[in-house]
Amino acid sequence: MTAAQSESLAHIKSHSQHTQDSSAYNKMGALEKTRLASEMIINEFLDEYGLDPDEYGLT
Repeated sequence: MTAAQSESLAHIKSHSQHTQDSSAYNKMGALEKTRLASEMIINEFLDEYGLDPDEYGLT
């Protein structure tokens, strides 16, 4: 989310910019960590079983 989007969302919700960007409201950091962990698990699985990521639309 861009700074402008975050600011607009804070305004719509009647929050301060600081509140909107806090971890209580903004889950983007957690989602990014989850995405990276998922990619790592998938890649390890594919490597372990010699599977081609292209075959599964993963590249």
